[in-house]
Amino acid sequence: MADVIKDKVVWQANEFIYKIDSEPNGIFIILDGSVDIYARDGLLLNTLGEKELLGETSTIFNNKRSVTAQAGSRGASAVYLNKKDFEAALNINTSLKAIIEKTQLRLMESNRQSVELSSLLNKIMTSINAGETAMKDVKKLVSIASKKITLMVNSNLD
Repeated sequence: MADVIKDKVVWQANEFIYKIDSEPNGIFIILDGSVDIYARDGLLLNTLGEKELLGETSTIFNNKRSVTAQAGSRGASAVYLNKKDFEAALNINTSLKAIIEKTQLRLMESNRQSVELSSLLNKIMTSINAGETAMKDVKKLVSIASKKITLMVNSNLD
């Protein structure tokens, strides 16, 4: 895979790496600095640092970017793996390709379940804030959340 690595990329502070809905062009492995990941509504989802990947999901599944990536306040640098060369390397090693795709699918499902669970917890907080008469609703939502957590844990097992 070392021959797939094409370039070292350097971004200035707060420079956009890619934006939501842009076409995937490859994967980045952060060498230095940080990269902020933003949702469509501008919400900061995560800050990535040294040795972390970005751009892998959209590149692997050939989907448009689902988040915006922006260099942190001190900039960032990364190793860039070109999409075409990365795909060619994976096509040579079909076992590795299957492992990577399965891992990404599990991560995507886990993320979907986390969003769903967060929504349930927000509903619980709303019910709690509504007062004591809402305790029946809270019990029902906690039960649903508990079942979702069990499903999420079980889905990440081999």
